[in-house]
Formats: sequence, structure tokens, C-alpha cells
Amino acid sequence: MAKVIALMLVVITVSTMLASPMECANKIAGTVPISASAYNFTTMIDIFKVAMLVPTEDCTANVDTCISNTCSYIRKALDGVVAVALPANKAETLEATSKQATVAASTLNMAKATGEKKQVAAVSIVYMIAADAVDAAAPADKLRVMDETFKAAAAPIA
Repeated sequence: MAKVIALMLVVITVSTMLASPMECANKIAGTVPISASAYNFTTMIDIFKVAMLVPTEDCTANVDTCISNTCSYIRKALDGVVAVALPANKAETLEATSKQATVAASTLNMAKATGEKKQVAAVSIVYMIAADAVDAAAPADKLRVMDETFKAAAAPIA
């Protein structure tokens, strides 16, 4: 659990540097903080809490759909990494993203095997956060961000 919280704090910190709370709120349907000033950390926390509810509800209702949706979300981020790779590094990047996709699917399936829907939801959320960090990264940093965030996401959740 400590690793999940640490990853969330890193993502929140990076998010506050990359986007204002209003930009983030507009991505979450129906959530627009009243009188939110740019880079308001408290508002970011509130928006993050709202965002956390959506995948959890989906995951506890239907675990297989949750895993499928998470894998699609991850694939989109990893495809973005491959798309910006230099031609000379394309094969290495493809191999690295393929490995991360396999690890993510395995981690999600291990969470499913526990029989705990909340465990699947937690793993799903962590991987979605990692995928969002990859999407938000500059093209030159996508591979590095993928390596760091996906390794953290694959770490066991207590």
C-alpha cells in the first residue's frame, strides 16, 4: 500500500507541474471545482479522489471488464511510446513495451486470482495512473517514464 501511495503522490506532484486543476477537472465529466486557482494542490487532491472512484466501481462490478479496459488503456499508452521512438530504437522500444504489457497483464491476472475485487481495482488504478504519466510525458521522455512508472505499478500492493 505504501508503494501505491508513493506512486500516487509522484503522479499528483507531476500533474500539478504539467496541468492546472481546471484542465484536469475538465477531463472528469461533471467535476469542475468552484473558484479553483491554478496549481492549487488541495483541488488536485479532490479531483484525484473523484477520479479514483470511477475505476474502483467498474472493477468491483465486473472484474473481467475492468481488466480488459485497463489492458486497453495500457496498450494505448504503450503504443504512444512506440509511435515516438526513433527509427534506430524502434525494435528496442517495441520489445520494452511488449514486456511491460505482458507484466501488466500478468499483474492484473494475479490480482484477479486473489479473488479480491478491491485488489484488482487497486492494481487497475495504479496501472492507469502509470499510463497517464506516460501519455503526459514529453516524447523524448516517454520510454524512461514508462520504465519507471510501470516498474512501480508492477510492485506488489500490500
